Amino acid sequence: MDNPSKSFRIFWLALTSIAWFLVLYLSSHKSQIPIILARYSIEYFIFPSFFLSLAVVLSIANLESVLKKIYSSRHALLLFFASLLLSLALAEAYVRIADPLGISYYEKSTRSQLTSKIPDTELIWRLRPSVKRTSRNGHVVHINEFGLRDDPIQSKKKSEFRILFLGDSVTYGSGVTQEKIFTARLQQILAAKSGRPIRVINTGVGGYNTVQEYTYLKKEGLSFEPDLVLLMYITNDIEINKGPYDPWAARSFKNKSPSE
Repeated sequence: MDNPSKSFRIFWLALTSIAWFLVLYLSSHKSQIPIILARYSIEYFIFPSFFLSLAVVLSIANLESVLKKIYSSRHALLLFFASLLLSLALAEAYVRIADPLGISYYEKSTRSQLTSKIPDTELIWRLRPSVKRTSRNGHVVHINEFGLRDDPIQSKKKSEFRILFLGDSVTYGSGVTQEKIFTARLQQILAAKSGRPIRVINTGVGGYNTVQEYTYLKKEGLSFEPDLVLLMYITNDIEINKGPYDPWAARSFKNKSPSE
């Protein structure tokens, strides 16, 4: 069995030191939602745990008997890691081309967040008004002059019964074509059964909580003269949304530590 060369020993020691440095550095980070050890989120905890395991393995490998075995198998190990990197590159190419399980949804959803919403001083964000775009599901989305996913809103007729629907992405109709949103279907059904003009206004915006919905009702909703106001309540509506709204900041390296 070959004895490890001096350069190989230095390389392995440096590799071990880097791994322990990363463990300490990543452990110093505190997540926004600290669940594990009152410090890390479940998702983030994977990173320090991985490097801790790696650092322990590398440290054990510094033992003379283990290091000799690694040194003797260095060519096989090099071939293994080269094959692993090639396999990962091919898997990445496959995922991007074949899109298994529709995982491109996340990229399209992010792009939609960056282009369809604009900041608002009171509502934190709102939909960009008077636009027509294609959703992540390939549906054509119409946003009217008031920044609502609805038809243009005309002046209220005398005999018209008007319903204002407050809500988030469920009311907005994520993943549903414009004519199949439940507010549009409700308008059709009520008009057919009542024999009078019915107008159901969809004010749903993805991600809104009840504070934003109530703020919208006071700020703009009541100006539509609704006869009835309905709220679509979802369990995540208790989540807190803080301003200012800047989705680009979350995807920028500016003012962030390497761990962030």
